[in-house]
Amino acid sequence: MNSLKSDFCAPCFSGDCGLCRNCCARAMNYIKPSEAPESIQRAHSLKKFMGSRVNEKLETYNKSMNTFAKRTGYADPKDIGFAMKRQWNNGYRYQLIQKPHTKICDNELCKVFYISSDKTKQELNYPKYPLYERRTTEENKLPPHYLCALCVSQ
Repeated sequence: MNSLKSDFCAPCFSGDCGLCRNCCARAMNYIKPSEAPESIQRAHSLKKFMGSRVNEKLETYNKSMNTFAKRTGYADPKDIGFAMKRQWNNGYRYQLIQKPHTKICDNELCKVFYISSDKTKQELNYPKYPLYERRTTEENKLPPHYLCALCVSQ
């Protein structure tokens, strides 16, 4: 059976329904939903449920990240200031990534913030954010997991 497509939908008059082909393409940064990783698809769904609260939460997140940078002297992955190189979270050891990266925090809210940011911020700022990677050991071979400096300390 063929999958449902929105090829024959009426044009969107609000420009913000989030259901039609035009709105979905804009919301997914022009990536077909079927081609986006599942975690990003879930972040798009969560963003729809959050509605207008996304902007206030994003503003709070950005202020907290700036406060962290000022408090620790963190400038970018190569100039970490006094940021901790290793942290523990839920019994796992995380290590600060000390080079520009293409990863994003695995916290669902952080993913919503990422997809809510414009393309320029995604390409220029996010690779510099303090991000910690979960370290695996011989006993527990776990898939990669990343947390930003704010989430790892919670």
